[in-house]
Amino acid sequence: MAYGRRYDKRDGGCDGGGEDYGIKDVLNTNISNWIVGGVVGGITALVLGLTTWYNVNPSEEGVVTRFGAYHRTEKSGFHGKLPWPIEKSYTVPVSKVHRIELGFRTLKDGKYEDVPTESQMLTGDENIVRLDTVAQYQIVDTAKYLFNVRDPEGTIKDASEAAIRQVVGDSSFDATVTTGKLAIQDAIQSRLQDIVDTYDMGVKILPMQLQDVLPPEPVVSAFQDVVNAIEWKHQRISEAEGYQKDIIPKARGQAQKTLNDADAYYSMEVGRVKGEVAQFLGALKEYTAAPESTETRLRIEMQESVYSKAEKVIDGTEGGPLKFLDLKTKVSHDAGKQEGAK
Repeated sequence: MAYGRRYDKRDGGCDGGGEDYGIKDVLNTNISNWIVGGVVGGITALVLGLTTWYNVNPSEEGVVTRFGAYHRTEKSGFHGKLPWPIEKSYTVPVSKVHRIELGFRTLKDGKYEDVPTESQMLTGDENIVRLDTVAQYQIVDTAKYLFNVRDPEGTIKDASEAAIRQVVGDSSFDATVTTGKLAIQDAIQSRLQDIVDTYDMGVKILPMQLQDVLPPEPVVSAFQDVVNAIEWKHQRISEAEGYQKDIIPKARGQAQKTLNDADAYYSMEVGRVKGEVAQFLGALKEYTAAPESTETRLRIEMQESVYSKAEKVIDGTEGGPLKFLDLKTKVSHDAGKQEGAK
């Protein structure tokens, strides 16, 4: 049964000798349209589902743009947004410490590759030094980090190299390779932070890490001799300071002890002399009042003082003055004679 006529270009229209337009052809056309529509709808639903929801990890922050411009920042969690291309989301690791190697590169096998164009530079006294450094930073403002600078990591790398060269260029060779490393690290960190702040990048510069600070290859051995000599010097200074800390307290203690002994002796002697003076003045007063009796008493006291310390016998059998016999001296003398006779 004829349902209509198919348009045929050969007869210029539907009224010509075209073929019949049947029900089967109409059904085939509708099925094709339904398939195409289903596929398009499925793709649309998939795109909407994938671009409407996004997840932010605990160590990240999410940034959403609307029509390419910054719109909002989201914390960790599961969030929704308008589908692409209206809104687009970015996740930024804010807890991660980012590292940039300057002067060397770490290879996959754990070895290191030197980059002379980054490591070699001039010091303030016009000497060449090789400096390997690690710059570290954290992201503190995700929107500024993403949109204020086109290549944040590359910008920080270039700024780090500039800061290092400026600080080393203001330092002497000896300070750079020996005693001034800590001060140079602090100065590089401060200078680099000033540079990135001028770009308003939203990053915080962490302490720099000077890995190797070496002279050029031809003078490494001579430089090592200098370093050894400096270390020997500091070791001897430390030993001398240790000896000083040990001997000075001892000397001060001995000096204080001598002073204390002198003070005690002074007090003792002064007290003794004052006592003798008081005793003499008392005797003088008594002598002035009664000269003869005082003289007799003093003579007797002196005799008692002398005789009390010696072994003696007083012989009063004969008339005349009393005889004093020193028995101890006589006994010792007689014993010596007997020993010699033997």
